[in-house]
Amino acid sequence: MKKMCIIIMTVIMLFLLSITAFAAESTTTNSLQNYFKNDPRDLKISMSEAVNDTGISTRGWPGEGPAKQVTSVSIEQVGILNVDGHEGNIGVLVKVIGYGRDYAKYDSSPVNYFSSEGFILYGTLVDGWYYLYDCGAPTLGDHRFDIEMVSLNPPYTEKSAWATFTIK
Repeated sequence: MKKMCIIIMTVIMLFLLSITAFAAESTTTNSLQNYFKNDPRDLKISMSEAVNDTGISTRGWPGEGPAKQVTSVSIEQVGILNVDGHEGNIGVLVKVIGYGRDYAKYDSSPVNYFSSEGFILYGTLVDGWYYLYDCGAPTLGDHRFDIEMVSLNPPYTEKSAWATFTIK
């Protein structure tokens, strides 16, 4: 009887320890979106995504090391920033799934992100990042934001996106 009880407890423990917890990403909890403010200006946004795909779209690539390949780049939001040191400037929020090096340009001039936040799609490891770019003071006219992300390790997957918008 004692052996049977031990076997049953062992099986129960194996089942309990093998259950995977999944965390669903919620775009409403992204704190970087709070850095934007509603502005009385007429900020018309027209976005389009161009994908440069090298054919690798798997989440787990054997031998890739700890950094996952970049599988997606999207421009989530364009607006006026409301954060200390960047107030009133044009901000662009970019979502990247995977780990990579960014090459971003605003009206053909290189720009760097000033804030980033990781997110988890499942498990306990960071699956991607939100990057927030300060593109400077708003000026009237048409503008373009381009971003290219290149994975940190072989096979160096490249993904890109761009957005155009008009400030009136």
